Amino acid sequence: QLYAAFLEGLAVFIVLALVWMKPRKPGIIAGLFAIFYGIGRIINETWRTPDAHIANQEFATIGITRGQLLSIVLVLMGIGLTIWCAKRDVPKMGGWLSVKKVSDNKAD
Repeated sequence: QLYAAFLEGLAVFIVLALVWMKPRKPGIIAGLFAIFYGIGRIINETWRTPDAHIANQEFATIGITRGQLLSIVLVLMGIGLTIWCAKRDVPKMGGWLSVKKVSDNKAD
């Protein structure tokens, strides 16, 4: 549970907070969340004890758990969403470090 709290919570939050500092196109943060959360889940599933009713039943031949397989799909969907959003012709939004300050736009 501690690995999960760190990898799927704190680490993902820190990465997304750093990315959010600059304005980004809509959807980029959602795509990056899917990527980094999925990677955290894949790593976490390495040490997680599998559920008793599905242990060693599915995907044992390729050496991954069901959770890892679903997380791989999540990472691939996140990559697709990030690429699609980056190619869209929309203005950037959000961020803590805005491109122009509001005081620069005021007319005296």
